[in-house]
Amino acid sequence: MKNIRMKWKLIGLFLLVGLIPLGIVGWQSSRMATEALTEKAYWQLESVRDIKKADIERFFAERRGDMEFLTETTGSFRKAAFEKLETVQELKKAQTEEFFARVRNDILVLSKSEDVLNMYKHVKKYHDEMKFTSDGPYNVSTDEYRKIYDEYGGYLSNYVKAYDYYDMFLICASHGHVMFTAGKESDLGTNLGYGPYKDEGLARLWRKVVRAKKVAIEDFAPYTPSKGQQAAFIGAPVYDHSGKLSGLVALQIPTDPLNTIVQRHSGMGETGETYLVGRKDGIVSLCSNRVVKKGKIGEKKSGPDIDEAFAGNSGQMVKGESTGDMEISTYDPLDIPGLNWAIISTANMGEVIAPKGQGEKDDFFAKYIRMYGYYDLFLIHPRGKVFYTVNKEKDYGTNMISGRYAESGIGKLVMRVLESKEFGMADFEPYEASNGEPAAFIAQPVIHNEEVQLIVALQLSLDAINTIMQQREGMGDSGETYLVGSDKLMRSDSSIDETNRSVKASFADKDKGSVRTDAVTQALEGKTDRKIITGYRGVSVLSAFTPLKVGDTTWVLLAEIDEDEVRKPIRNLIFSILKWGLGIALAVAILAFFIAKGIADPLGKAAESAKAVAAGDFSIGTDMARKDEIGVLASALRDMKRKISEVLEALDEQIRAVREGRLDARVNAEPFDGGWKSLVVGVNNLTDTFVTPISMTAKYLSRISEGDIPEKITDEFRGDFNDIKNNLNHCIDAVNGLVAEMSVLTDAAMEGRLSTRGNAGKFRGDYARIVQGVNNTLDAVIGPLNVAAEHIDRVSRGDIPEKITDEYKGDFNQIRNNLNMLADAMNDITH
Repeated sequence: MKNIRMKWKLIGLFLLVGLIPLGIVGWQSSRMATEALTEKAYWQLESVRDIKKADIERFFAERRGDMEFLTETTGSFRKAAFEKLETVQELKKAQTEEFFARVRNDILVLSKSEDVLNMYKHVKKYHDEMKFTSDGPYNVSTDEYRKIYDEYGGYLSNYVKAYDYYDMFLICASHGHVMFTAGKESDLGTNLGYGPYKDEGLARLWRKVVRAKKVAIEDFAPYTPSKGQQAAFIGAPVYDHSGKLSGLVALQIPTDPLNTIVQRHSGMGETGETYLVGRKDGIVSLCSNRVVKKGKIGEKKSGPDIDEAFAGNSGQMVKGESTGDMEISTYDPLDIPGLNWAIISTANMGEVIAPKGQGEKDDFFAKYIRMYGYYDLFLIHPRGKVFYTVNKEKDYGTNMISGRYAESGIGKLVMRVLESKEFGMADFEPYEASNGEPAAFIAQPVIHNEEVQLIVALQLSLDAINTIMQQREGMGDSGETYLVGSDKLMRSDSSIDETNRSVKASFADKDKGSVRTDAVTQALEGKTDRKIITGYRGVSVLSAFTPLKVGDTTWVLLAEIDEDEVRKPIRNLIFSILKWGLGIALAVAILAFFIAKGIADPLGKAAESAKAVAAGDFSIGTDMARKDEIGVLASALRDMKRKISEVLEALDEQIRAVREGRLDARVNAEPFDGGWKSLVVGVNNLTDTFVTPISMTAKYLSRISEGDIPEKITDEFRGDFNDIKNNLNHCIDAVNGLVAEMSVLTDAAMEGRLSTRGNAGKFRGDYARIVQGVNNTLDAVIGPLNVAAEHIDRVSRGDIPEKITDEYKGDFNQIRNNLNMLADAMNDITH
């Protein structure tokens, strides 16, 4: 009130008297209207809240139903994949065993065939006639041998080609001589007991057959004569007509038929394949080439399925959680006499358990999540390995139990589901594998024989939840429904504050994105209610809220509308009342204006004049032809302005005198009284304080410039004036010192003490350079004089010196030249 002008105070008083009754009536009307409209708004909010709650509960119930369907379907796919792989394996196992049975039968037939016996008889006769030694080779380079080979070997060579064998051998039983081969490789004619191949597969086969006197087989190993390729052999004894073991016939088993059997791809998808493994001397290696994962015969191989097969077991398993490649595997030992082999069929679990239709790009699960609005689907091994996802994000192939996402929402969910063997849900939180986007998951295990076979997990999409929550029919301009989690962060995107209150933004900046309102707090305590609160935007809202059970956690569902929007009709009513009140107020204001004007205007003029004086403006007058209190005030103001003008005029004269150099000018203080007189005297004293040291400084500098060095100043000054005094004294000391030093040098020179020099260290700046310059001048003069004196002295004593070679300038150089001429003349005289 103190800052309001008198005119307006008077006008306000009149207005209050007229408007208070009108205000009382308007307030009562607006209060009743507010109550009615607020109740209607609450009813609308509660209806929307309950509808949305039912929708969200139905949404999660449907998600659980989807999970039931997916686990049943996945279990069926898994079972069908194992059955299909087992069927393929059984067929290939039978074909492989049948192949070796045929090979065994072929070698037995060959060992008794007339063609083999006839060929053997002739090469053995050649062997005996040539008397080949037990440790020597079998010579196959003679004409006689070539004749035997050409005449009797044709059938055997044709046999090898006809039955797709790599090679055939006839070997001497007693010495190990290789007496015939169809392929004519470097092993032909060698001695398997002492020759270069005594430690290779064919030699080992020879020893087996001779020792056992029955069919024997030698497993794959590198064989040098066949360019180091993997080779396996089967052999049978050959008896003569007396029944005595004479030799053996052997076949080099080809790899192509075995590869053809196991590499048939029909019914195995893109990743399925079958391969053979054999164990020899404790080492397991491939016995057929691999196509899908690339492997060659002879390469080492290991795995739990291989261990099971060599333990004599047939079965199926899921493997690969340690390597990142989850596969289903069917394994069986093979019944091949003489070989310890097994057959393994594998396929990528993600492929077989997520089948594609013929010619389709997307598999079953990809089509499913697209149809039902999920973000991603995961298939997870009980040991945590993610062996399938639709989107193949960074979590694909990782371990949800021990890997980088073990502490994520889905990682913790997998652990809970494995423990409970039941459906579970993980609430929204940022998920690094999905670029840090908030993600929620549901999961359920596939159970077989009370054991978890795998876990199916779904990554929920926010879009479906937002579709439910952002339906705003009947919610006005500021109404919205949204979800908040137990951590007080958003679980659906706000349709009002999309910047800070989307789910992503809420988790990204928890301080800005959290919703810490009274409604959220009470709902998390289990209360369903309605009330006016301060909303998350800092504005007052009508809020209807309720807790919502989602999995093992509690969310809050809120329906809110700005109180300002609800009260808008009330404001319209109040506006009507105000229009009528404005008309009344206008009439009262006009009357009050003229009354207040007669009182407030003269006071305003006086105040304006006082403000102008305070600002240094004396032009505004205060003439008022009144004799009341306002007239007395105007007269006092005129006297004050006159006195201030006189003081300012006197001070201005003093300032002008100082500027013109009239430092002896002073203001006459007598015409003034009181505080004005004190002010003038203070200005005079201030001028004296400046003038005294300035005059003294000028006097001293004038004397020094004329060569009259004064005594040091002994008067006392303060502050900066004392610094001026001290500097002048330093200057006097420096000039006196320089004069004294020059006197010393002059006296020394006159007395012939030419080595005397001035002490430049006693001075600073240019004074030190003057002294040093004098010293340098003396050095330049005295140096050549000393040299001349020395030479003349030596000449006077008959000691002619060497010529002076030092360089000098000006007259000093002329002295040097004269002395050198004197030395030359003296040398001419003496010589």
